[in-house]
Amino acid sequence: MIEKLGSPIEDDGMTSGSINMINDGGNCNLQIPIKGPKGKGTVFVVAEKRGTWKYSEMSVFITATKEEIDLLKQ
Repeated sequence: MIEKLGSPIEDDGMTSGSINMINDGGNCNLQIPIKGPKGKGTVFVVAEKRGTWKYSEMSVFITATKEEIDLLKQ
């Protein structure tokens, strides 16, 4: 991600999506715009909480190259 966007990476606007919590459980589906000196992207987070958060997706889509980087496999 740093190779594609540069450093530092920071947010680039409003996070969108949803977080739903019920007692000690819940879920989230978020899109977080980010930017670095070399370009922009979006972080996608999908998770479910049953005591602790379990992430089913955490990836970055690089706008310029249309590349997706799976952060769970890094």
